[in-house]
This record gives sequence, structure tokens and C-alpha cells, in this order.
Amino acid sequence: MLPALRSAPRMIVAVLPLAGLLFAGLLFAGALTAGGSAAAAHPQETMAPAQDTPRGWLDLPEDPLGRLWASVGANTAPWRSTAVAGDLAGDAAAWEDWRRAMNEAHTSQTRREAVSILLGLAARDGRMEDAYGWIGAFGAGDAPALAGSIPYLFPGLAAGAQVGAGGRPQPLAKGAVLRPQLPPRSAAALIGSIENRQTTARGLQVGGTTFDLMLKVDGAGVIAELTHVAGDPTTLRVALPAPAGYRLKSVYVDWELQEPGDGVDPEEVDWSGTPLTVRLVPSEDPISLFARLDRQDIPLPTAPSVGAPLPGSITGRGLLLVVPEEEQGPRWTAMARAFTDVLGVPARVASPAEVFREQADPLPTALRFDLAADPEELRRHVTHAIEVRFRDR
Repeated sequence: MLPALRSAPRMIVAVLPLAGLLFAGLLFAGALTAGGSAAAAHPQETMAPAQDTPRGWLDLPEDPLGRLWASVGANTAPWRSTAVAGDLAGDAAAWEDWRRAMNEAHTSQTRREAVSILLGLAARDGRMEDAYGWIGAFGAGDAPALAGSIPYLFPGLAAGAQVGAGGRPQPLAKGAVLRPQLPPRSAAALIGSIENRQTTARGLQVGGTTFDLMLKVDGAGVIAELTHVAGDPTTLRVALPAPAGYRLKSVYVDWELQEPGDGVDPEEVDWSGTPLTVRLVPSEDPISLFARLDRQDIPLPTAPSVGAPLPGSITGRGLLLVVPEEEQGPRWTAMARAFTDVLGVPARVASPAEVFREQADPLPTALRFDLAADPEELRRHVTHAIEVRFRDR
């Protein structure tokens, strides 16, 4: 019987022989469950002590991420790769960037650039646990890279926005979009639980208007508060994030429920990442954005330790990326080529018919993207698992 990773509605199920090894459990070493990973998504624990930090503008939790930020001085000149992150969900060239960066991240001369590229690819791919993982890969010894990277996760600057000394954002254009991300979960957080987390950015500017942004998540939902500090009224847009394994099922702007639009089922809509227009005016009270959470269960196989070896069925026979023939194309071919190079095992694209054909020799282990309720979600989990496995190699 062929090892196959299948998917049913709102569920991913692994089907393997009882005597065999569970591919997804081994490849997905450290992968997130619906509520997030306990450790793999977190920056490294070895941090430098707090120094001259620009905490006047950015407050992060006292955790590994916060201790990384503590190595950034108020006058630290930021560094960031000039490479533009491609789209792994639809761009073959992005997979070539990923393949090259994954290999170059382990060479001292190319590590900084490669880590920055992988961070950008992960963030654009919606894999924030990996984005924070690559932030941690910079380490506290590279304060310029931290100053040039963390502000793009919180307060969530657009890729083209500029930052100054200490990572402080430069004034944004009127109507700019901020996409603040929640900080990574702590190692002590229970899988699937909502952990109270809060971050604050002060002295942000839109044109000539200064404001503060606070973002937090708790059992009630995701909340952002924008406080007008100085200047004329202005507008900007803020896209709220959802914790891993959740959707934003309803949102309120200044306590007014937002309607999803004609033809959209309010029970199915996910507001995460949707820009919400905010009018900033002088007021004693902040303007609040609030989103209610809805759990989305996508069970995954239990993962062993990151150091566990790949099973012989993979190292010996490789992988099949099973995709309907009409959906195959350059992106899938580039993905298979990248997996081959990074994992060191043969990987190729196959049609569903190939999985069930009769033949004497066993086929490679199959990843059944054709049966996945959300093929891109499965693909993101596979990518995450590979990155976690090789990040600290």
C-alpha cells in the first residue's frame, strides 16, 4: 500500500501502513498544530542583555523576541535585504529564491542575506511562526538586521516603507496600510490556547499626524487601539491578524460592526488581513478595532523531535507531490526541485492516477495535495516543517 497524506473537509489525515513510519509526523518535525507550536516558532533563547534600547517607541513582551529587540540601540542603523519577496503560492521564481536561500543560510558569508530573504518569503506566505523563527536566526549579535526587520512585523510596515535609526518607522503616506502581527507564543503556552499578548508602538506618523498603536490578543479576541497624539485628523488602514488556527469571524471599528458585503456569508467570512479604514481625530479615547475569534481545527500528525531522521521510505524512494493534471505547472515543478535540493531526496510532481497504478516496485511517499481541503494550507505546513528542520542545522 502506498503511503499517502490525505485530507478530508477541515481535516488532514495521514494514511500509512501500520508497520511504516508516519511521513508527515517525521517531516513535520516541530510543525504547528491548529493553535501553534510550543517551541519551533520562537526566536532563539540565547539573547544579549538589555542595552540602550529604543523602548520609547516600541514595547515588546519580555520574551525571546523582546530580548532580541533589547540588543537594538536607539541609534542602530537598520539593515535589510533589497530583495523583493516573491509569492510561494503562485510564483516559480519564488521557489528558486527559497531553494537558494535555504542552502546559503548555512554559510557565514551569505547567511545574513539568505535569512532576510527567507524571512520575507515566510511573511508574505502568511507563515508568521517561520518569519519569527528567521528573526531569531539573526541572533542578538546582528542588531542592524533586527532593527531593519522587526518593524515590518510590528507595527507591520509595508515592504516599501522606510525605517530610520533604531528601526523607527519613517512617516507613512496618508491612507497607508499597517499589518501588525501578533508576537510569537511563549514556550509555556498550551497548544491550541489563546495566550494574552500585547505590543505597543509609539510616535508613529501619517503625514503630519502622530499616533500610537497597541495590539493585543486575549480570550475575548484581537484588539487594536489607535491613539491620536498630535496633528490634524487623518486616515489610515489597519489589517488585523488572526492567531494560528483561528479566523476573525466578525470585526468592529470603533464598536461598529462591519458588514462583509453582498454575496458573502457572514458565518464563513474571515476578516484576518482585511484592511479596515480608521479615521484618526483628536480625542481623549483611542479608536478601537475589535475582532472575535473562531477556532478552525485542522488536526495534524503528532511530530517527533526536530532531530529525528527522515524515514527510509523517503530517503530511499523520495516524494510525490500529487496534484491534479490541470493544476500542474511551473510553480509545482519548481517546488519539487527545491524540495529535492534542500531535503536531499528525489521529489517530483505526479498526477492522482499515478498513485493508484499497479506496479511491482513501491512508489515514493505521496503528499496528496489533490485531496487536501486547502492545498495551500498543506503546502505551507510542509514548507514550515522543512524550514524548522534545517533552520539550526
